[in-house]
Amino acid sequence: MPVQAQETAHGGHPTTGTWSTTIPAGVTVAYTIKPHPYLSFSPNPIGVGQELLVNMWLTPPSAENKYLTGYTVTITKPDGTKEVIGPLNSYVADGTAWFTYIVDQVGEWKLKFSFAGQYFPAGRYLNGAIVTNTSGTLYPAHYYEPVSTAEQTLIVQNEQVMSWSSPLPTDYW
Repeated sequence: MPVQAQETAHGGHPTTGTWSTTIPAGVTVAYTIKPHPYLSFSPNPIGVGQELLVNMWLTPPSAENKYLTGYTVTITKPDGTKEVIGPLNSYVADGTAWFTYIVDQVGEWKLKFSFAGQYFPAGRYLNGAIVTNTSGTLYPAHYYEPVSTAEQTLIVQNEQVMSWSSPLPTDYW
């Protein structure tokens, strides 16, 4: 089943580098952030075989020149099978990520967004990577705690769901 994760041409960030989901032993962070996770998908209801748009984000976001990694969405199909999409990274600075998914079974689906947590070492960042230059913001070491949304329900039906439409005008145009 094809899954199209965000691409890099418009700000998405590929999975690069190694980021810790825990604070390394012996490290003291300047602050710990408990983010709030959000998950949305549309359309809902949707027709079998149609493309679902799935969006996820955390607030507060990671700040300028950094991105969050380790986003996953667990999809539970009506027959009980589970599929995990990810790990995905957020766009630089805004904490958002997305993918599209083709639904293949009629019934009640469940989706849940999870974030594994992320440790940021002290330093200056550019497009998600630590840089050694001496200009730019010097961030202290900090940690984003792991969080998840509750499961959310998606209804998949046999009938296709039409996208937005507007009737054509009946007078001169």
